[in-house]
Amino acid sequence: MIEQFALAFILTRIPEPGQSAGCPPGASAVVESDLHVRYRFHNASFDISLIELSVDGTGRGKLLWSRRDVAKPMSRDIAVSEKGVGEIRGLLRMLNFVHSSEVYQTKEDHSNLGETRIAVRQAGAQREVVFNFTRNREADALGRLLRGIANREVYVAELEVAMIHQPLETPAVLTTIARELKLGRIADAVALVPLLRKVADDAALPLIARNKANELLHRLQPAK
Repeated sequence: MIEQFALAFILTRIPEPGQSAGCPPGASAVVESDLHVRYRFHNASFDISLIELSVDGTGRGKLLWSRRDVAKPMSRDIAVSEKGVGEIRGLLRMLNFVHSSEVYQTKEDHSNLGETRIAVRQAGAQREVVFNFTRNREADALGRLLRGIANREVYVAELEVAMIHQPLETPAVLTTIARELKLGRIADAVALVPLLRKVADDAALPLIARNKANELLHRLQPAK
């Protein structure tokens, strides 16, 4: 099971609502450009001891994570849905992140939870914060959202490896994904749909894995 950890991410060139990302220079609409958000989490005692997540305004990004006692970190390209990017942008606006001076760290030290570092650069302004625990609702929601995206991608990586090298392990990975979804530890879950369809249609995988994939698809795509 993935331990509690925080997340980091990068957003670039995010347009304001109604403004096309391809808007030519000089257009009258304001473009929310040069937006960068970086997150880094580290706790040497966790199974996943380091995680770094980056996402741009189109939803494209990269995840890097390290497991304890494993020398080489793992990385993968990721994609966040338009809705997921919108949620990230909304929380950043609610926090007024780059212009706020609020300290998110509580007076109590919770170093055992690990260090979270978030840096944001937007339209010439920038700000970086470090904390191990916060009671700010929006900052906490932002961390949970990004952590959930990272969780999703780690499980996707595990499922892809199982499908290729250990097909008999696919039911166990899918059971873990189902549990984490129920607990709210996976965010932007719609991005799981293409891979779950692939599992459901793969006759080379155990029937129980295909059935579990179909169950998850029904949860993520309820009948209209």
